[in-house]
Amino acid sequence: MAFMLYSVSDAVDNKFIITKSISHQAKPGTLIHVMDATNDARGISLDYRVTETNQDFTVTFHNLKQLCKWIQPDSFIARHYDSLEHKDIVHYMKVNSHGFFSFCLPLILLFLAIIWCAYFFLVPMFLPDFYLPNLVGIIVGGALSVVVIALICIMNKVQKSNAKMKIWSSVADSKWGIKIT
Repeated sequence: MAFMLYSVSDAVDNKFIITKSISHQAKPGTLIHVMDATNDARGISLDYRVTETNQDFTVTFHNLKQLCKWIQPDSFIARHYDSLEHKDIVHYMKVNSHGFFSFCLPLILLFLAIIWCAYFFLVPMFLPDFYLPNLVGIIVGGALSVVVIALICIMNKVQKSNAKMKIWSSVADSKWGIKIT
């Protein structure tokens, strides 16, 4: 799901997770607290503090869309930030940002191209006896296509579930002493 601010003032006094790297700024996966935000002719200027180290930074963006791509609100991560490892937070944010059009669709198109190119070019070349240029071959290619689409969608869902479970198990183990397997 996409995050969008409607005004720069909505970001003030809120906590966000940095999702993209910008030189001379806090690294991705870092929890920040926005102290002040201004919108003027130069763009959007954001003053923030890294909650872990209390370092203050200022960053400027051309528009609100760039700012929203750089930060993302996540109350669960903000609440349990001390219990989590940085690499787990970055992995969780990366997997959570996968959507159908940004992750599944490119993989589906790639695998469909491979399946149909193999069917039309490689099978007749290497196995001329098994090449089925008729309806049966098209049905087999269509069935493989459906299987690939289902597997990619299931893989995306399982990957998101595993990332959430890893985050939850880290929090449960450190806060409550409960092992989630």
